[in-house]
Amino acid sequence: MAYAFPSPRKRRRLQDWEENEGDIDIEQYLHRTDPFRSIGFANPDPMALQVTTITTEEDPTYHLHHEIYNTLDRHDLITLLNYYSLSRFQIKVIDVDHFYIPTLFPIHSTAELAIAFQYRKDEIIRVLDETFGTKWQLLSPFNIGNDARSARPALFVGVPPSTNANWHWLQGQLTYQLASHISPVFADVEFLPGKLSLQ
Repeated sequence: MAYAFPSPRKRRRLQDWEENEGDIDIEQYLHRTDPFRSIGFANPDPMALQVTTITTEEDPTYHLHHEIYNTLDRHDLITLLNYYSLSRFQIKVIDVDHFYIPTLFPIHSTAELAIAFQYRKDEIIRVLDETFGTKWQLLSPFNIGNDARSARPALFVGVPPSTNANWHWLQGQLTYQLASHISPVFADVEFLPGKLSLQ
């Protein structure tokens, strides 16, 4: 059974956790505040995995070993990796039911969040400019989720990777701006790192 993206209430509890106060990298903030982004890399990518730790005696892929080796042979991946001298890298096997890629979907102009954003846009931009200067890349309301059916309205703020800020404080400021026009339940804010390229 697929798990739904964490509820707004659960996410807010994690975002309000006192250990998230103070300046930290965006990736570290996302790693702490969203259990579906928990991965084992030292510098976690915000694309999400929920990790299950097991002992080596429990190898759940044992019955798949033959199929894995056949796949490697069929696509000649070993030769390709050796050609590029890629012999030491970390591999993650994911369960697609526990995988979350935040995807942006259009939001209707009559949605409560879109209307609140239009009223409070100048104040929100002022807060972002005071926090980041010119480092923030995108600000817009979207429906955000794994797919269009499960996506929920949220104010999207795109920043470059490794951006350092007090995300807890910023979340509160942006939510406060939106909540002056709509119920705080609908005033969700989503920070995501990445590089913006317009082609």
